[in-house]
Amino acid sequence: LTAGKQFFNSHYSDTFTVRHVFSFLIFLQVPVPQKNPVWDLSWEAEHQGYKGTFGEAHFRNRRGILELAGAIRCTTGRSPFAYLRYGCYCGLGGRGWPKDRVDWCCFNHDCCYGKAEQAGCHPKIESYHWECEDNAAVCESLEDKCQKMACECDREAAKCFSKAPYHTKHLLWPDFMCGEIQPLCRY
Repeated sequence: LTAGKQFFNSHYSDTFTVRHVFSFLIFLQVPVPQKNPVWDLSWEAEHQGYKGTFGEAHFRNRRGILELAGAIRCTTGRSPFAYLRYGCYCGLGGRGWPKDRVDWCCFNHDCCYGKAEQAGCHPKIESYHWECEDNAAVCESLEDKCQKMACECDREAAKCFSKAPYHTKHLLWPDFMCGEIQPLCRY
């Protein structure tokens, strides 16, 4: 968090914005489902300043992107917000050439969602059941085609993030520096 504040302070002079962005990021948390249906957030309590234990039903109505966020937390141990505005493709939209391996992970995730949409699915809002086992998102029990596709996209993206070096210089990368030439999806 300290490195993030230093990054923001060195790139943005508006301390009001910096303070509110970091307060918002600390306030929002995405729990990681375990095999046990109850999550103990004691680590977050120690490191993020709150405590709580939530049952599975609490999260069942959350949809789509929250599954991706949980898979990221499970697989990488990082906050999913670390990828929200990273490079040219992490976050909403995307254009230009990916900046590094993390950005390629996001580009490929966008392509995967595109393939699911072509198949008639809605991966951005598709809710599905998954578990975190050995730092990996597992969703083998899914029978619905669209849920399987959404889970596979999210699982592969999280796995990709876990192998890719993270460079803070690409956090909040400005869109105008992404360019117009972009790769084609391989699907």
